[in-house]
Amino acid sequence: MLFLKGVILVFLILATVSVARADDDGSLFGIPMGTSLDELDVAGRQKRSIYRLHRTPEFNLDFSHYMVRVHESTGVCLIIAQTDLIITGPAGEELRQEFERIMVPWSEKFGEPAIFDYIFRGSTALWAELFMTKLRSNEAVLAAKWTYNHGNVMGEQVSELLLIALPGTHGTASFVLQARLNNYRDCMYAIRRDAERKADG
Repeated sequence: MLFLKGVILVFLILATVSVARADDDGSLFGIPMGTSLDELDVAGRQKRSIYRLHRTPEFNLDFSHYMVRVHESTGVCLIIAQTDLIITGPAGEELRQEFERIMVPWSEKFGEPAIFDYIFRGSTALWAELFMTKLRSNEAVLAAKWTYNHGNVMGEQVSELLLIALPGTHGTASFVLQARLNNYRDCMYAIRRDAERKADG
């Protein structure tokens, strides 16, 4: 899948079904924090510590593709879900309609998010009708972010939730939902520690 690099890129920028819901235990898509790979329907390994899933325990009509980040000492610490491609016009009207629709149940659960909908370079008035062109060149963003710092009530499982638009080709785009769980820091520390040990031989 091609969306991982885009998620990381725009997430770094933001840092300076179908009823989507959290389960009764606060988990997303039926995957509690700390779940081991053996408990998941794994399709393959995407890259270091990141795995693709055939499906998730909790079905969601909004999303079709799933990945998780896992370390054996912490279990699942990151969940990534992606929609199918959405056909939209140059200004992204249909994309924004889907954005508003997908965002609703998450806002009902976690509260109102911080919204990012702008163009980084050039005149907003000049480029408003060509939003998708700027999105494809990583010069525009359409995203919602739920965090403790924004005043959202995130619960015991999720520490941060990001819904972000990623461009496709020929007038298409998709949305990615990235959920950092509360064990994310411990998970990343363990992953880095393993990498350092491997480099040391």
